[in-house]
Amino acid sequence: MRETQALITQMTSLTADIVCVHLKLAPFINYQPGQYLQFKHQEQFLSYSIANAAQPEELLELHVRDNPPMRIISFLQQKMFKQQPLTLRLPLGFCHVGCLHADKPILLIAGGTGFAPIKAMLEYLIHKPIAEVTLIWSVRAVDDLYANELVMHWAKKYDFLNYCPMITGAHPERLVDKILAKKDLMTHQVVIAGPFEMAYELRKHLVGAGVGAAYIHADAFEFITQGER
Repeated sequence: MRETQALITQMTSLTADIVCVHLKLAPFINYQPGQYLQFKHQEQFLSYSIANAAQPEELLELHVRDNPPMRIISFLQQKMFKQQPLTLRLPLGFCHVGCLHADKPILLIAGGTGFAPIKAMLEYLIHKPIAEVTLIWSVRAVDDLYANELVMHWAKKYDFLNYCPMITGAHPERLVDKILAKKDLMTHQVVIAGPFEMAYELRKHLVGAGVGAAYIHADAFEFITQGER
C-alpha cells in the first residue's frame, strides 16, 4: 500500500444519489481488479472499491453513493472544481482476480454499489477468461441497476458470462433463496461485494450448502476478528 495524490477529472451521475468519479493518479500505482482504495476526507480515510481494470490512460473509476451527513459528493465536487488533489492510499484488499482458480466456475454476487469491484473483475475476465462466470447483482430498486445495459451487452457478447439482476426491495432474503437454488452451487468459487452484513450472512448459507470456505472471497472477511473465523 502506498500513499499518493490524484485529481478528479470527471464526475457523472449514475442515479439520484450515486456518482461515477474518475481520478488521475500522479504517479500511477498498479493494482489488481477487485481491490479498493481510500481517500482522505475530514482527517479520516474512506474506503471505495476501484470500479475498473487498469487502463493505459491511468484513470481510476469509483462509484460513490452520497452520505448526506458527510456530504461526500459535495466534497468531491469542490475538489474537482478547485482542481485540488485527493490524498489516496492504494492498493488495498485481498479479494481480487488473483484469488480466482481456473478449475472452478465463478459466482460473483454484488449488492448495490458492491457492483464496482465486480465490474473491474469482469473487465479483466472479458480479456482473460478463465472459467464460466455467473453474476447476481442484487439491488433494492430498479434504478440502482445503473450499469444494467452494459452488463446485458457483455452477457450477450461473451458466452462465458451469465447475468442475473435482482430487485429485492425490502426482502433481502430473496437473494439467499436465489443463490441456494443455483444448480451445482457447491462446485463454485464465490466473490461477494456489498454491505458487510450481506457478506457474512451469505457466507454462512454458502458454507451450509457445501461451498468450501476457502473458495468464498470478500473484503468484509478481513475485518472479522480471529475468534470469529
